[in-house]
Amino acid sequence: MSFVLDASANSGAALVNDSSGDYQFNHTVASGANLLVVTLGTRHNPVPRTASVTYDGAAMTSVGAESNQEASTGTYNVTQIYYLVSPASGTNVVDITFNGPNVDFLVAGANSFFGGAAAPLDTSGSHDTTTQVSTATTGALTADKANSLFIDVIMANNGNTGTATDPTRTAQIYEAASGSNCSASSYILSVAAGADTYNYPVGGTDYMSYYGAIFTTAPVGNRGYIIG
Repeated sequence: MSFVLDASANSGAALVNDSSGDYQFNHTVASGANLLVVTLGTRHNPVPRTASVTYDGAAMTSVGAESNQEASTGTYNVTQIYYLVSPASGTNVVDITFNGPNVDFLVAGANSFFGGAAAPLDTSGSHDTTTQVSTATTGALTADKANSLFIDVIMANNGNTGTATDPTRTAQIYEAASGSNCSASSYILSVAAGADTYNYPVGGTDYMSYYGAIFTTAPVGNRGYIIG
């Protein structure tokens, strides 16, 4: 069984120079979709912030977060991923609450899928660029099962990002920018079992934050027969 995308929504570039640390946007989940994943790219100064996320009031599970501080400004680029099994169907609110104020920039994407397992998270990992780069940031992840779902998110301050390019079966969830601040997220519906490297091309030079995760599919049920 492979994953099938139900729907995607994103916040657009939001919370620019915001002091509240809270943001909401809507996402619509079809009946039968059983996995919701939220990707989040943010910038914070003077300290990095993490968030709690709910959908229709149900708490989403944090997969992990990565942050990277720019040497010149002291601002942190932060990427985070969250998921929820069996989300409520219909149009509901994605509510993002940070553990403090001073959110300089935010882009969030909500993505629902058919085909997720009851315990869907397979593995997650990140690559945090500690020096300035000009071409791409790279993350290496290992899928335990074939037909797994790969999702990643990047936060940069150069106004130009790309999509995950290895493997090439990919689709962009969003890319949104405000000034030089830019975040993008992409997914691959079906990746093979085993280790692979995912490259995220970046048009410019910056201290970037990157996070990726792999989710497993639900097992196919056995069918029994009575003979006689």
